[in-house]
Amino acid sequence: MNHYLKETNLIDYTHPSILQLVRENHWKSKEIEAQIREIYAYVRDEIKFGNLSDDIPASQVLKEGYGQCNTRTTLLIY
Repeated sequence: MNHYLKETNLIDYTHPSILQLVRENHWKSKEIEAQIREIYAYVRDEIKFGNLSDDIPASQVLKEGYGQCNTRTTLLIY
């Protein structure tokens, strides 16, 4: 299972901006169901749909504030 949980170039969940977002929203202190709902809602409502390359990391999607289906999904993986 650990193999599937490793950080990648696209899924850079230890990037400072992503960690800050998690801290600001207190997601780690919440029940898993609440984490899922709130992170999903954040990406749905705050990350606008727009065309970016498929090969950009989650931290860049967060910085730009928009992405497409694939790139927005990388933000859901934490």
